[in-house]
Amino acid sequence: MEHIKPEEFLKQPKRVQEELKKWCEDNLQKYDWVYLIREHDILPIDSVMDTRKDDINIGRVFYIGNCLCWSSIYDPNIIPLLIEGQLRKFIEDKTNSKIESLYIVDRGYSIRLSRNDENGKNLIFKKLRENLFKAYWEVACKIVEEG
Repeated sequence: MEHIKPEEFLKQPKRVQEELKKWCEDNLQKYDWVYLIREHDILPIDSVMDTRKDDINIGRVFYIGNCLCWSSIYDPNIIPLLIEGQLRKFIEDKTNSKIESLYIVDRGYSIRLSRNDENGKNLIFKKLRENLFKAYWEVACKIVEEG
């Protein structure tokens, strides 16, 4: 399964990294994948505990098997390895839109974000990558950067 490479995630400005991690706080689930920098290892999330309703309230913490550690997604050691569907959901959540994608030979993908409300305007991203996954990554980063 194709996912964001840790190097690609770390190449992004801190603002993009923080926004993606903030979204992950509510959306990562059991069996999603993360990269642990210190351990140089890709591991699945074995379970998730939401402490926001408890007295300790440190957010959602993730149990990552081989390391036997509980950690917040905000731990700088953890990089979420987002897949195509998660990138699509991130884009739709951040823009309150639905994605329409069109592939044009020799030009790559064009992605239109159709707003779910009547007050916003639709956004169109043209001449993106040849690969839909990479096009979603490019759009997700642009949306955060352009804020």
